[in-house]
Amino acid sequence: MHLITQRDIIRQIASKWSAQYAPFQDYSPRWRREGEIKLGVFMELTELDKETATKEDVDKIIGNESWTRIKCDQCKKEVTAVLQVGEPLSYESATANLCQKCVEQVSAISWENVKVVAPPPAGASAETGVKP
Repeated sequence: MHLITQRDIIRQIASKWSAQYAPFQDYSPRWRREGEIKLGVFMELTELDKETATKEDVDKIIGNESWTRIKCDQCKKEVTAVLQVGEPLSYESATANLCQKCVEQVSAISWENVKVVAPPPAGASAETGVKP
């Protein structure tokens, strides 16, 4: 698990843009202009001061907020930081981004009255616990 902040996103934005769209020169002739636009955005992103640039600066260069938006998966609110928990993020990973308020709510849950049930013996039916 790790914390993701707005500053983290800004620091990594140029490399993530490049990973998504490079190599910029490999666009087919029909889409070459698109490659030039993507390269122009990349160049502007690399010129940003990663420690002082704002979300708005990045959004203006890219043309939308999708690359800088941070959203909590539990409460669905846009926030400035989340705790990412679960598997490493990938296409089908079991990963969740939680805002501070939701993490605090999870932390407040009492496990005191939870009954732990042992798994059935090896080879036994999960429903009955009896071996066939």
